[in-house]
Amino acid sequence: MNLLSNILKILKFKSDGRSSVTWLSHHIPKTAGTSLKLGYASAFGNNAVKYLYAPDEVKVIGRGESIRLPYGTRILHGHFHAHPEQIELYPNAKRIVWVRDPVERAWSLLGHLLAVQKSKEEFQIIYKEFGENIEKNKLDVFEFFLTHPRLQILNRPYQNHFSKVPINDFHFVGRTHCYTEDLQRLSQLMGAEIPLLEKNVRSSGKGLPKNRGSYQELLVKEYEIVDDFL
Repeated sequence: MNLLSNILKILKFKSDGRSSVTWLSHHIPKTAGTSLKLGYASAFGNNAVKYLYAPDEVKVIGRGESIRLPYGTRILHGHFHAHPEQIELYPNAKRIVWVRDPVERAWSLLGHLLAVQKSKEEFQIIYKEFGENIEKNKLDVFEFFLTHPRLQILNRPYQNHFSKVPINDFHFVGRTHCYTEDLQRLSQLMGAEIPLLEKNVRSSGKGLPKNRGSYQELLVKEYEIVDDFL
């Protein structure tokens, strides 16, 4: 009975595509993950990539649990948190992540929120405080964005993402400020030429003052995690 059970487990493992997964590509918001998504599709084909952006799937994978995958899936890419059990599920896989200066990432995220996410609760919190003066007082809005208790969760992605798997356990850490260079490094690692396809790009720090010390102090725990890669 145990032998039959083990055979069935092996057959299921092969049938749902887990055995072919070789890369876990963790997309932290506003770290060039959308551009990378397009590059993967071009280099490997859409059928080789499972995009993880649906909230239900993201939560399941982030808990270290499995979802059904199409046979031949090589890359999991999306907003799922790293969990130790993922390597048990996908024993052939290596982890990929990109990081960005925390202040610039937060500034970009705020710009994205104000531009295209006006239906979100987070935007409504800001709008209630600033009204139509949001764009006129962008730096005041930014400080509010970094300090408001209900918005701070958006500005500690590294603390959240690397809470169960430290960043030094990742096989590849890309730097968005060296995107072209590091994309070549990733291409060599993955054995395929990933094209430079920029999408959903917001200027790194345009509009921010040169002296960003006060903002960096608000994100000091984020810097402690990624400082070696900046």
